[in-house]
Amino acid sequence: MNTPANHTAPLSVPILIGAPAALVGCRELRTKYMTNRDIKTYAAFFLLKTLSTTGVIQSYENQMGVILPLIQCNKQTAAARVKEMAALGLCKLTIVEVSNNCYLTNIHLVSYKEAAARLGIKYNGLINIVYDKEQKGNQIFQYLIRTVEMMDNAATQLEALHYRLNKNPLLKSNLMHLLLMQGADEKKLHTSRLYFQKRLLLLQQQAFKDGTELEAVIYALRADTNRSAGTIQSHHCYKSAASVTYLKKRMQDLKLITVTRMITESDCRQRLYRDGGDAYKWAKGRKITLMRQCDQISVKVQTLTAVSPPPFVTSQSGRGLKPASGVYFKKW
Repeated sequence: MNTPANHTAPLSVPILIGAPAALVGCRELRTKYMTNRDIKTYAAFFLLKTLSTTGVIQSYENQMGVILPLIQCNKQTAAARVKEMAALGLCKLTIVEVSNNCYLTNIHLVSYKEAAARLGIKYNGLINIVYDKEQKGNQIFQYLIRTVEMMDNAATQLEALHYRLNKNPLLKSNLMHLLLMQGADEKKLHTSRLYFQKRLLLLQQQAFKDGTELEAVIYALRADTNRSAGTIQSHHCYKSAASVTYLKKRMQDLKLITVTRMITESDCRQRLYRDGGDAYKWAKGRKITLMRQCDQISVKVQTLTAVSPPPFVTSQSGRGLKPASGVYFKKW
């Protein structure tokens, strides 16, 4: 088994591309509760793969001093994870007698390609996640996998936004004209998908605030690449949207994400209701209409492979942009 030379340095842990989206939905009824055991098992598998280039961990019972801090659990849970990996076909266990009535177990981890087949996804390579095993918490890596799923989903929505934009040249021309009138940088609009998405979101917020006759054009595309609690509930197969609230709170406590509520105010009461997760509310005391959009999630997880930057990373997407007048943010 190859152990890192520096036990305190963050690790670069490879995981399968596509695994986060597949794993977050692996919930099933156990006893009385819906639980996701598979994501914990695969998290342990990915972490154990970093300990050996051959995939073999000999006499793992004697390696608990390294394994337990890595996967952040006790001996009983670690043993249960190993049995679950064997049940899912992620490893094979061989029992070796080292002396009279003394037996130890060798773990033979399968390849990443075979692990992808076991998960039911196509092998498209690996993405590396920076993992600090010194961070306080229990089995944190499973939440890193969930965070990567959020990044991937936002990147997919950004790709879909520009696919629909490019399929409609007239709409693209009209939106570009409106964004330039708003003061956007023409070069960045054509070269940065992230910049275009952020400017379009600001345009839609300002249009809601002021009212517009160009709603059919401005709102033809959904600029917000974040998901509502109901959509996350569906993708993660939660029984209740309250579980999504708990998930966000847990990930915030682990300092993996920040969550900001974005609300836009308008003096106009009448509004056309649209699909897309925006909620309108009439504030009777203030006599204004409020539009609460999906929670804006900023991800703090580092990946070491070249992937599309998530639209909600404030250090990249927010530079040089100011919220529309009448838009305010409220952090949890």
